[in-house]
Amino acid sequence: MEGLSRNASNKVKLKFKITDGRLKDPNFNKVQMPKKKKPAQVCTISEVQNASAQFIQEEVICKATIISIETTEIWNQLICTSCYRDTQMENNKQHCKYCSRIVPHPLKRFHVTAIAQDDTGDLKIILKDREIRNLIHKYVEELETEDNSFPKKIKDIEGSGYTIKLLITSRNVEKRDLSYIATDIVTGYNYIDESVQQKDSSMQTSTSAAEPSGSSIQLDEISQLDYATQ
Repeated sequence: MEGLSRNASNKVKLKFKITDGRLKDPNFNKVQMPKKKKPAQVCTISEVQNASAQFIQEEVICKATIISIETTEIWNQLICTSCYRDTQMENNKQHCKYCSRIVPHPLKRFHVTAIAQDDTGDLKIILKDREIRNLIHKYVEELETEDNSFPKKIKDIEGSGYTIKLLITSRNVEKRDLSYIATDIVTGYNYIDESVQQKDSSMQTSTSAAEPSGSSIQLDEISQLDYATQ
């Protein structure tokens, strides 16, 4: 460090290092960037239902026909504007138990259950807001009616083939919960794949009767790929 003086003959420069204190944390420089997501694997419905534990929290891709949409009075949800989780009615007001607050104007989001089918079986899938909007290009508010009847626009999803990205959770594997969350969906089976790899035979358990087939594909967002409808 050099001194600083008003005298022209004695000028000193001072250097300051201002940080937020993270440099003192011995683990700060050890933080690693998350690893690149591995390609989602293309699977039959039977293979999804018999997935092993190593596929927990992994996404897979199925090509299937949606044969039915469950018609219920509850086809949308109210969610918190802060944490985006479900709200509950308490004392005639919507409350978020996660944020511990009243939500005066909760957001409305689609939440629909469908049955998808391929040659190996059928599967219950949960289609949430982004996936429904991806297919019908409408918001909840645009389909609401005075009698809250189930929208025909959603029922029109039935009968077509789709490529669906599914999340396999611990409940699916450990508790054999056969309801799977769709994280992306597009109309049609034909798509342009960017990379293909051999299917991992460990997708199946010893009790699975389905034969390994298909391929894996690198998909960041399948809805952004070039699809041709059936």
